[in-house]
Amino acid sequence: MLPWNAPQVDPMRVVSPHLSAPPRIRRARPSDVAALSRLRVAAWNAAYGDLLPRTELRRITATRSAAMLRRVMAGPARGVLIAEAQGELEPLGYTIVGPQLDPTFPFRGEITELYVAPGELRQGIGSSLLRAAIWHLVDDRLNPVIVWVLARNPARAFYESWGASLIADEPMYFGAFATRRVAYGWSDALPLPERLR
Repeated sequence: MLPWNAPQVDPMRVVSPHLSAPPRIRRARPSDVAALSRLRVAAWNAAYGDLLPRTELRRITATRSAAMLRRVMAGPARGVLIAEAQGELEPLGYTIVGPQLDPTFPFRGEITELYVAPGELRQGIGSSLLRAAIWHLVDDRLNPVIVWVLARNPARAFYESWGASLIADEPMYFGAFATRRVAYGWSDALPLPERLR
């Protein structure tokens, strides 16, 4: 079994009024696309409202998000995992995982998106999704794992708390707007606690 770097925060802490236990993580279905698209738009605006121009945020629409999610779900390589609470209709969060395609990085798996509904942050949902995402990639023999984050995004601390190392820093463009992104990876150790049943 691969070693586990314990996070500084308890990934099983659950204080959300929707949760009396860790969220259920399952593979997303086509019927989830509309709800996931709404979540994606809300999460982008909450996470990047102070980091990106409004013109770029307006490009993240439910329609475009739905088209992207349908493409991902229809393809054989990537997977979408969804976090949900018992009896709740709206998802709490989701993650997209699959192979890492840039040959300049020695990482086989990539977490391409991980978003939690804005009203559900800091409830252990992101940790449950990250745990499931990495196990999914390990099961597909797509490890070690990499994830990219906007350099000014406070979510960087989340990946650092799970033992990820900073491995790259490069420019990123949203239309004419230039910013930077950073990559975190788990090269020598992955956050592999017990699987959630």
